[in-house]
Amino acid sequence: MFCVAIIAPVVGVGQVEGVAADEITMTVGTLQDPGTLNPFSMTLSMAYTISFLMYDTLNSVEPDLSSGPQLAREWYHDDTGTIWYYNLSQDSYWHDNVQVTAEDVAFTFNLIKDNKDTCALWIDYLANITETVAVDDFTVRVTTEVPKATMLSLNVPILPKHIWENIPVDKLDMADYWNTQYFPTGPVGSGPFILDEYVRDDFIRMLTYTNYSIDSADFDILLYKVYTDDTSMINALNSGDLDVATSVPTDAWDATLAADDIDGQAVKALSLFELGVNCMPKDLRENFNQASENLEMNNVAVRQAIAMCVNKEYIVTTILNNLAEPGSSLIPTATDTWHYDVPAEEVWNFDIDAANTLLDSAGYTADEDGDGIRENASNGVELDLIFYYRNDVTVADQLAAEEIATSLEQAGILATPQGITESTLYTYWYQARYDLYIWAWDTDVDPSFMLSVMTTDQIPDDPTDWTAWSDCFYANPYYDQLFIKQQNTVDEDERQAVIFEMQQILYRDCPYIVLWYPFGLYAYRTDVFYNFPDMTTYPGKTPGSMWFFFDVMIIGGNTAPYDVDAGEDRTVMEGTELSFVGSAADVETPTELTFEWTFVEPDLTESVLTGATVDYTFENIGEVAVTLTVADPEGLEMSDELTVTVIEVPEDAGWINGFVKDPSEAPLASVSITNGVLSVTTDEDGFYNLTASEGTYTVNASLAGYGSSEADVDVVVNETVWQNFTLDVSVGAVEGHVYDAVTGDGVANASVKLVGTTKMVLTDDAGYYTFEQITPGSYTLNVTKTGYESNQTTIEIVAGETALGDMNLEPEVNPSGGGISGTTLAIIGVVIAAAIAGVVAVTMMKRKKAAQPPEPPPPTQ
Repeated sequence: MFCVAIIAPVVGVGQVEGVAADEITMTVGTLQDPGTLNPFSMTLSMAYTISFLMYDTLNSVEPDLSSGPQLAREWYHDDTGTIWYYNLSQDSYWHDNVQVTAEDVAFTFNLIKDNKDTCALWIDYLANITETVAVDDFTVRVTTEVPKATMLSLNVPILPKHIWENIPVDKLDMADYWNTQYFPTGPVGSGPFILDEYVRDDFIRMLTYTNYSIDSADFDILLYKVYTDDTSMINALNSGDLDVATSVPTDAWDATLAADDIDGQAVKALSLFELGVNCMPKDLRENFNQASENLEMNNVAVRQAIAMCVNKEYIVTTILNNLAEPGSSLIPTATDTWHYDVPAEEVWNFDIDAANTLLDSAGYTADEDGDGIRENASNGVELDLIFYYRNDVTVADQLAAEEIATSLEQAGILATPQGITESTLYTYWYQARYDLYIWAWDTDVDPSFMLSVMTTDQIPDDPTDWTAWSDCFYANPYYDQLFIKQQNTVDEDERQAVIFEMQQILYRDCPYIVLWYPFGLYAYRTDVFYNFPDMTTYPGKTPGSMWFFFDVMIIGGNTAPYDVDAGEDRTVMEGTELSFVGSAADVETPTELTFEWTFVEPDLTESVLTGATVDYTFENIGEVAVTLTVADPEGLEMSDELTVTVIEVPEDAGWINGFVKDPSEAPLASVSITNGVLSVTTDEDGFYNLTASEGTYTVNASLAGYGSSEADVDVVVNETVWQNFTLDVSVGAVEGHVYDAVTGDGVANASVKLVGTTKMVLTDDAGYYTFEQITPGSYTLNVTKTGYESNQTTIEIVAGETALGDMNLEPEVNPSGGGISGTTLAIIGVVIAAAIAGVVAVTMMKRKKAAQPPEPPPPTQ
């Protein structure tokens, strides 16, 4: 059964009680309740969505689907490829304000490795890992038996050691986040959202974690509202009770997007729907006393004939309204690198005549009782099959099952579809109590997990073996060998070839007949939030991924300044005057920010200066705390801090004097001069005077926007040595306008992002924008605005120059008629699966096996 927490709000560090009137909530509708949020007993996609918003993994899936930094900020391995080092973020904290360290990573990995049954959901990600050690507070060493291809996709949620080490091992998969014995402050993760409240079949409430080290959402509360039917969810979207609706049904897609203030995107999903076939060998069925007794599905010819009775084009075109792709191989088309494109000569085309011919040649020629059902001529067993589909998900499952059954009947196979709840189907899975079934999977970007489902190791030993994941019970020793080979093949081209061969085998043997690859259908209101990401350009930004929530912004709202920088800590001699140059960015009003500097002396007296650049003289020995607070016109603030340590002037002092200029001989003010011990800054004439003890120093001159320069200088007591510097400009800029492609007018309030940086700004009333202080290189500018198709261009930034980045936006057109519609129709994006950022692309898909099967509903009276 599912472990379920039905709770009241819990208040802890970083959490709030209730909802303040001025707090902003984004409400997302879903048709799936997570069932349980325990990371060791999750089964459904929604549970993974929540978990990966709550917990970090070592590596993230970036907006472009590559592996990027999350808890791990750097990584490298030795020459053998078997010893990996991960350098962790030093500014990541658990939601109870305890710092995340390498001990947490080592604890999590070792907990899973040492408790393979209880932690079965994650054990395959750690296959071939022999040791995980915290080298120091922020370095993890992971050793593997052999080179491992998936070391940047170890999608295991990292758990807080100081919490989970107190939970008995036999209770890990039953732990309740609101059991104060183990979770005194409630749920604790390190991800971008704090789990605050969960009421089963109603809602999941999460709070924005504003101290998250990567970014944070522009709203305060993320509320997932659970609906029991899609009609209620769409009605809530239309009424404004929802901001985003996931899993919009295909038959409601056009009507949903036709409503005022509603837009949407249809996005290729890392998901598949399959017609599964029970291939369990006879000897193993003896351990399953409720298993189907029909062994004819073990005959590959029967499975191939069934494949030829499936009209995938009809299902996609007529039942799914072209909001899916016909299925073929096991890995969805959403990952071009790993999807095997079945050659035309290998395709099982819809051909009932060919299916009949194949069954004839395979010996299914008898029909002793004349009921029209084929029988195996050698043993008299009829092709009378037990066929289930889920009746609590979407009507598409039922319609597809009925279409398939009709075609099978024309081939002499009786497979009467029976609708059951998904929880019942889970139970029947553990009992091998079917011949055919329609179900679905969410997968990972990396194909290893989905491929593992088809290995012999994943066939359960008996109905109580809930650690195995195979629901078709397929066994092929050669396939098993290939699976191990792909795990250990680090060359991508070589690994791709192995994975293609594995999919070719599965397509030939038909344990799964992949029916279709669904599109994730996401609809959202455009009158409260804007800047919804372009999922075509950024396939990793689908709803449920943190990147989606980082992007969306509040209409008419205002965001605080960001990238506030006061400079580095310094050490100076008493009496030194320093110049401080602050910087900050802001989305809405980048030219209207106010800068306030607060200096707290050792005796706790304070001085306050205003301006982006200020001068301050340090007269008192000790540490001076310096805080830069930057505010926008509406009073939203962001701060940065540094410490200046003031020391006495040494008796054996000498002086280093000089001027700092640019290549045109213009003086540069506020340049930081340091000999590695003490610091000063240049005045408005570019002059500096640095006092230092006798000795030889490497003196460095640096200024934001300029390259640094250094020189070796010998200091002699009571003498002055001169050292001048010339600094070259090291950054560039870009400016431009965003125009309406039809009218030629400037587009105000368009969101312009410099991809690969934190820089983002809204255009002014004339459509103008600018970015400064950009490191030279090639960048992508991405422009979005509600009501327009997004656009992007590539620019080259050259030091000392300003690039021109004018762009046009095409107004969106809402097409009439059938087919795929929507004002922002993105059909080539990719949904990040639940195990990587938790995205639900279709309703009620199984993701991984639960720690124990759900109980079937009670029989009706």
